[in-house]
Amino acid sequence: MRKIVLILSMFLLVGCNTASVSNTLKPDVEKLREALRAYKVTLRWGEVVDVYAFLSPELKERTTIPAGLENIKVTDYEVLVPPSIDGEKAQQRVRVRYIHQDRQVVRSLMDHQLWTNHSEKGWVRSNPIPFFK
Repeated sequence: MRKIVLILSMFLLVGCNTASVSNTLKPDVEKLREALRAYKVTLRWGEVVDVYAFLSPELKERTTIPAGLENIKVTDYEVLVPPSIDGEKAQQRVRVRYIHQDRQVVRSLMDHQLWTNHSEKGWVRSNPIPFFK
């Protein structure tokens, strides 16, 4: 019985040490995960126009929001290639399915997202949002 308790204690200690080491590495990963989730929820359940708030300040300045986005309803958001981080940059690829509410025709687009860890804003999208045809 003592051996079992000792072995379990060792596993717990190793698990705790691993968790504390990985927690020190996670802040940027967790912040990216939160930004990606907020972007997905906004696009999937909110208004499409609201995702333009996720653009980097530099990109937002030179971006014109297309007309007609109030007619778009996103029906599915599927992550095809999970996020990968390379320093202060990250990327992921998703498929977005949507309809024009006045026509009820299902369309889809591939969205290769590039994200940058902005010093003041946190993780922001650093490439244009694809056009909903």
